Amino acid sequence: MGQTRPTQRKQPRRPSARDSPARPVRKTSQQLVDEANALARVYYKSYGYEVEKGYRFDHASHPQERGMWNLAAIAYQMLLRVDIHEAARECDDDAME
Repeated sequence: MGQTRPTQRKQPRRPSARDSPARPVRKTSQQLVDEANALARVYYKSYGYEVEKGYRFDHASHPQERGMWNLAAIAYQMLLRVDIHEAARECDDDAME
């Protein structure tokens, strides 16, 4: 007589990110600039400094604050291929209209 194996029940497969192709989310220039300013704020805090929420590093004149903005711009360029300086110019142009 042959041996029978216990029947294994298949577990339902959980949906994963691979199941549907991710559609890139298009952000406005203002959203990109706001996010980059938030990132610059995190960098600045890592140096032991704080500014109020809503502070615009892209409009800063202090060299260290400008440096934090430039670090955020580098991160956006390297990771997301986004020119954050161009986005900031677009926001400034929109504000002038």
